[in-house]
Amino acid sequence: VASCPTHPLTIDLSRIGGPANIPLPAHSHILDGPAGGWWETVIVPVTSQSGWAALAAGKSAAAMDALEATPGSGVGPEIPTNLYLFFNVVGR
Repeated sequence: VASCPTHPLTIDLSRIGGPANIPLPAHSHILDGPAGGWWETVIVPVTSQSGWAALAAGKSAAAMDALEATPGSGVGPEIPTNLYLFFNVVGR
């Protein structure tokens, strides 16, 4: 299983009542535009392998939104967070 660049292999959830050292869940990032800077992060729960495959095939925020709106797709509704990530996106 590949990991995102510069991500730790584990995450500490002890400050919110969870375990101190658990494996970082499998995940990916979908950016909604070709720009650098701070990106608001939302969590999109994926509950099936077919949902993950559909997201990987769609490779866009529009595909993600369509899957979220489709009952039984294996992709749940977005969960807002107060997390921001810094990415510099360079077009090819």
